[in-house]
Amino acid sequence: MDKQIELYIGGRTYKMTVEQNQEERLMEVSGYLDKQIDVMRKATGNSVDRDNLLILTAMMMTDELFNLKEKDEKAQKMLDALHNNIAERIEGMARKIS
Repeated sequence: MDKQIELYIGGRTYKMTVEQNQEERLMEVSGYLDKQIDVMRKATGNSVDRDNLLILTAMMMTDELFNLKEKDEKAQKMLDALHNNIAERIEGMARKIS
C-alpha cells in the first residue's frame, strides 16, 4: 500500500508517495542528503545561492560515490587474485596426491 511522507531536504519540505517498504530507506537517504547540504552550506560560509549549493553538494556526493566504487573494484581484484592463488595451490596439491 502506498503512503505519503514528507521529506525535509535543504530547508524545504517535499511530499512524496512511496511504497510502505521504501519509507525507511527514503527517510534515511533524504536525511543523509540534508546533512550533506548543511556541510556544504557551512563550508561555503552561506556565500552561494541555493542552486549552486545543490550542485556543489551533488559534486561532493558523486566524488564520494566514485571513491567507493574504486575501493570496491580494488577489493574485487584482490579477491580475484586470492581466489586464483588458492585455486592454483589446490591444483598443485591435487597433482602431488595423484
